[in-house]
Amino acid sequence: MITKTVGSKGEIVIPKSVREKSGLKPKQKVEIMSTKSGILIIPLVKDIGELRGLFGKGGVKNMKKIEEIMFDVMGG
Repeated sequence: MITKTVGSKGEIVIPKSVREKSGLKPKQKVEIMSTKSGILIIPLVKDIGELRGLFGKGGVKNMKKIEEIMFDVMGG
């Protein structure tokens, strides 16, 4: 677990290890959502090619699992 301090304007620095693991690039837009569990940050993509490999080898077959994960994360 990594602990960070929220700045006076609400900013936080996302650690390099987390940015690399999530594929987050400088100046990339993100969607921020409040959930029952906390805050969810979702990197947005400009090019559909950036989604390559997102669903793993199973492709869209893995979508059900991803939807279940999102349901859990969103506190559903």
